[in-house]
Amino acid sequence: MAALGWTLYLVLAALLFYFWTKIRGASFDEMLDRAHDEHVAVHEVLKAHPEGGTYEEYQRWLNGRL
Repeated sequence: MAALGWTLYLVLAALLFYFWTKIRGASFDEMLDRAHDEHVAVHEVLKAHPEGGTYEEYQRWLNGRL
């Protein structure tokens, strides 16, 4: 049972570190603007390719928009 607790703490620490590296130095408004831009880009890709594709194709299409 104690091992489960330590595992959960490690997962939480990893998530916090990941989020910290993504947002360091950014204000809340900058984070919202970035999230909005990414949201719009995803919708543009889905509209341009409604039939879908492979994961690699999707990543290539999305990288062209961001």
